[in-house]
Amino acid sequence: MKDIKTWKKEINEILVSKANELLKNFQAQRDKGFEELSRLSGQLDDLEKKRKELVASQEAESKNFIPSNAILFELGRKIFYRSKDIADIQNQIDQLFKKMVELPKSVQEIYPFLKLLS
Repeated sequence: MKDIKTWKKEINEILVSKANELLKNFQAQRDKGFEELSRLSGQLDDLEKKRKELVASQEAESKNFIPSNAILFELGRKIFYRSKDIADIQNQIDQLFKKMVELPKSVQEIYPFLKLLS
């Protein structure tokens, strides 16, 4: 017959094993999130750089003696769409960041058990 200490030790080992598995999965998801944040950040930097180049081109064209309305219109249109793309990527970054700083329910559920086991 097993005594209380033996049962407690056996059950704690199983819980620790399950908790470790959940934490590994959580960490793997976080790593993917970090990779995605890095990729989105790179895209954002590229789009902002291209937008600045377009703005500089538009300013240079507007300073010409006789500026071309067609060129100014086209540059303005490109700047508008670049700004929309920048806002979209910034929104994606914000949502992913918000998702990554929240604890998932699985971690919230196992935290009390981890405190008991430690």
